[in-house]
Amino acid sequence: MFDSEDPPGMTREAANPAAGRGILIVDDDEPNLLAIEATLLMQAPVATALVMGPQLVFERVNPHFARMVGRDDLLGRAYFDAFPHLVGTPVAEILDRAYRLGEPHVSEEQEIALDRDGHGQLEPCFFKFNLEPLRDAAGVVIGLVAVAVDVTEQVEARRALERLGAERAELLAREQASRSRAEASERQLRVWIDTMPTLAWTARADGWIDFYNRRWYAYTGKTPEEMEGWDWQSVHDPAELPHVMEAWQRSIATGEPFEMTFPLRGADGAYRWHLTRVEPLRDADGRVVRWFGTNTDVDARQREERALADALALEHRAQARLTTILDQMPVGVMIVDATGRMTYMNLVAREIFGGPITQTAGPEELDEVFKARHRDGQPYASGERPVVRALAGEVVRGEVVELERADGQRAVVRVNATPICDDDGQVIAAVAAYDDITDQERLRRATEAARRDAETANQAKDDFIAMLGHELRNPLAPISTALELMALRQTGGEKERTVIERQVAHLTQLVDDLLDISRITTGKIELRRVRCEVADIINRAIELTSPILESGAHELTVDVPPTGLAIDGDLLRLAQVVANLLSNAAKYSDPRTPIWVTARREDDQIAVRVRDRGIGMAPEMLPRVFDLFTQERQAIDRSRGGLGLGLAIVRSLVHLHGGTVTATSAGLGQGSELVLRFPPALQEHEPAAGDARRISSRRIVELPRRILLVDDNEDAALMLSEMLQALGHTIGIAHDGPSALRRAAELQPEVAILDIGLPVMDGYELGAALREAHATIRLVALTGYGDARDRARSEEAGFDAHLVKPVSLAHVEATLRSIHDRASASSAK
Repeated sequence: MFDSEDPPGMTREAANPAAGRGILIVDDDEPNLLAIEATLLMQAPVATALVMGPQLVFERVNPHFARMVGRDDLLGRAYFDAFPHLVGTPVAEILDRAYRLGEPHVSEEQEIALDRDGHGQLEPCFFKFNLEPLRDAAGVVIGLVAVAVDVTEQVEARRALERLGAERAELLAREQASRSRAEASERQLRVWIDTMPTLAWTARADGWIDFYNRRWYAYTGKTPEEMEGWDWQSVHDPAELPHVMEAWQRSIATGEPFEMTFPLRGADGAYRWHLTRVEPLRDADGRVVRWFGTNTDVDARQREERALADALALEHRAQARLTTILDQMPVGVMIVDATGRMTYMNLVAREIFGGPITQTAGPEELDEVFKARHRDGQPYASGERPVVRALAGEVVRGEVVELERADGQRAVVRVNATPICDDDGQVIAAVAAYDDITDQERLRRATEAARRDAETANQAKDDFIAMLGHELRNPLAPISTALELMALRQTGGEKERTVIERQVAHLTQLVDDLLDISRITTGKIELRRVRCEVADIINRAIELTSPILESGAHELTVDVPPTGLAIDGDLLRLAQVVANLLSNAAKYSDPRTPIWVTARREDDQIAVRVRDRGIGMAPEMLPRVFDLFTQERQAIDRSRGGLGLGLAIVRSLVHLHGGTVTATSAGLGQGSELVLRFPPALQEHEPAAGDARRISSRRIVELPRRILLVDDNEDAALMLSEMLQALGHTIGIAHDGPSALRRAAELQPEVAILDIGLPVMDGYELGAALREAHATIRLVALTGYGDARDRARSEEAGFDAHLVKPVSLAHVEATLRSIHDRASASSAK
């Protein structure tokens, strides 16, 4: 009987005047409002249902409606499938007309037979109901909203009253003939009223109440004497009583029925809302002879309605406050619906985006007004924009977007976008917050450019220092080797050789300090931690500094327990730290002055103190003493030497070990004290194996080898060659790769000592060529580069050892011995 098509998903948008007053218009673009409408329908305080399509399928049924009809299986069922006995009844005609013609219907008392108890027997019920057509945006009816109130009890009461009234009128007409029968009927009426399930009463024509049923007295806790006449006012809310009296007096004067909702106080002192209806009883001439009234408890419904009204008012106030708050926020906020159409934009967002953006701009219009790009400048592809991804369910955090606005200005924003979901988890909208970071981004890019420039400069500095170290070590190598050769041959003046050795050692230390500070500042230094006693560290430091201590004839006093002060650290680096302090103490003290070294446990730390009676430090020098290139003022001849790197290296190495270093001095000429503090070792480790660089006392003269020596520094090659020949080895010399290959073919060397920085072909290429021609040859790198990367590269290239210029005879001996031992062990396997 209906010919409309099923509609798509619905949302209340606005009333359409063209479609008729009060008719709902639905729009597919407002799922958020549909969720709100469904929520309101389900929470409505009266029986409410939503039926859709020509078959009037139940789509929404609130609990009141389900209880009213006695069914909880209506959802998804067609109306006449659920109630087949109503086919062909006036109800069917009413539904058909409302849907087909789109006419609202209001029924005051409609009789509908229902099986509300589920016993299979229909019983007549009466309802006051409204049918409201639901239309789509084109005005086509797609469903009906039904709101119903069960008035069965009132209708039955009224009909009973009407019957009683008729009987009473007849009795009155026959009063003279049959007064006894009239009195019996009055008693019957009162008995009937007395058994009603609601509060009920009767009053004379002038409003004087002369009878209450038992439920009235039970509810109010009053006696008949307390309720006589107009005393019923005592159970009314004083705030509402004036309105009740005004309405009741008007009904008495006009004879019109009375209907009003107001609170009545119960026996417990609490007020509950009641719906009060009063009907006049008239005689044959139409005069009001009595009033019949009922009070139905509607407290729950009334409170629900008031709560709903309060909630709606609260929601409106909350929306107003939210808009005010959002407009005051320092970030831009935009809300879009499920289609990507903008529904809200605060003031900051409008300032950020600029351009003529309307309040309901769609995605196409937004894309035309501004163009979004990634941080790297690449444009966003379709579906990549943060708010679009949020509509797909993604939570976007801190994404940086570059906007090219319609006015040609560019802005950089940090975007957070979040989906908004309904109770079923469906995305119905998305909110995005835009933080304008244009200035910060400009500063960041400038900072990055400066950082890149600094990194480039720093790398150039590191490369320069590494090259400087290499170039300085090249001339040091032949000098150092020549000195060792002189000592081996016992030639030359002992005094002069000692001076040269000391100056070579000093220059070597300067080169090492330069390279150390470069590694420390770039974080490339590595610690080989073991459990080591402070006594071992100080003994090693004294060995390293014995030449400078002996040259100054200093009296060194050491007060350190042999055990019990253990530190988790790199033994060699910690010895280097203490050696630097001892060297400074000797360097900045006059000859033959004392130097003290002590170590103790102080509180929960281990303290190592180095004290002298040297030149001391001025107070303004103390805060800067550990800075790079910082030294106490010296004479113009710089007789004490140094680059101001030693204490900077000390502080860095100490910090790497989790310790601290401090300096104190009473002033110039008052000496200085430097204090190292370290956390003690927390657990047992394998004891330090001793200095890995400690050299065996055995001479390799017992193991003569054929050695190929390749170095483009002719002096270095000559000196090292003569030293090795003095030990009994057979040496072949070459100064570049091609000549080295020819010399190797003649010599058939067992070991090749190769400089890495060779002309024509470098040491790595030469080593590979030698290995290919001489399978058992052992390769030793000899170079001015000695950091961890250089050592790792030579190891990867197949070298058996890595020596750093200048190299001592002892190191060469140890290296050749180590190569021999490894070869022997490999052969044994």
